[in-house]
Amino acid sequence: MRTLFGCFLSLSLVGLPACSSVEPMANVRNLPPSALTIAVEAVPSVLLGESTDGLAFAASAAELRDMLVDALRAVNAASRVVPATEDNAAHADVTLNLSFREPVTMSHQGTSSYLAAGGLWLITWIGGLLVPDSSYNVKLAADCSLKFPRPRSIVRAVGSKAVSLSFFQRNDFLSWSTLQSLVLPPFWTTDQKDATSAALTKRSVDNLAEEIAAFLKQDFEERALETDFCRIELLEPTKNGAPVPGTSMLIEFAVIAKDEIKTISVAVNDEAPRPVTPTRSEQRQFDDYRAVVALELQGLRQDQDNWVRVVIETKEEFTRTLRFGPKRAE
Repeated sequence: MRTLFGCFLSLSLVGLPACSSVEPMANVRNLPPSALTIAVEAVPSVLLGESTDGLAFAASAAELRDMLVDALRAVNAASRVVPATEDNAAHADVTLNLSFREPVTMSHQGTSSYLAAGGLWLITWIGGLLVPDSSYNVKLAADCSLKFPRPRSIVRAVGSKAVSLSFFQRNDFLSWSTLQSLVLPPFWTTDQKDATSAALTKRSVDNLAEEIAAFLKQDFEERALETDFCRIELLEPTKNGAPVPGTSMLIEFAVIAKDEIKTISVAVNDEAPRPVTPTRSEQRQFDDYRAVVALELQGLRQDQDNWVRVVIETKEEFTRTLRFGPKRAE
């Protein structure tokens, strides 16, 4: 008998696989965002491969760009992520372009959770439909190019992972598959191909965004110094994206460049950049130059995000974007 106890048991067990499936993305999302405004360009085209399972990547090139923008924002990849068509893209620190290296294919691999899905289905029916129980192989290989406003870029190979979906991610509630699930375990039912393709497409884009965000947050600045000859380190507060304490706050950051640093300017929100004087400067080993700036930001908004644009002049101009706020509720 499917008892009330069984319902509570299903809810508690359903949370276990759900948490394990979102935990990697949550870990990346919890890292501070990279100090960048990123403009995402339209994807030139989506290469589609044949699938024996009737599954197909369910997004056009334009839809894929919008999905990638949303996914990068959801994982808090950068201070600001915008489509390249928006006005804010004119002040982007880097432009992101995604290009496919081979056709995208999707295929069903098998059942990933007989015990959880089958056991919960026997006890509660609905519980078994909420567990990720079917695994899929999504072959999506692409190059992510992060282009600077100079003829230089960082190119990273990115790809998708195996994906597991629950019954209700593969099917609508009002469907023939739901009727089948009354007598068959969810992983033995026939699934709606359109719904499954759409769910796999979204999860694949989320996985790409997670991979790109992990690089931006952990490795980008080091690669930027090697490739573009400049990087920035936030010293106070220690994390980009920190809340503002009020209408003003003290920040401190270091600029490291391959060439001598001539000027550093800072702009808050819509203000024009104003030159700031480094508190200390030095030439380090390997001919790197380092300048530390400490200043009190004024005119901050406590109810929304504040963007602080840093402009560095050496032989060339480099930019970064910090984000602070809104004020944390007491």
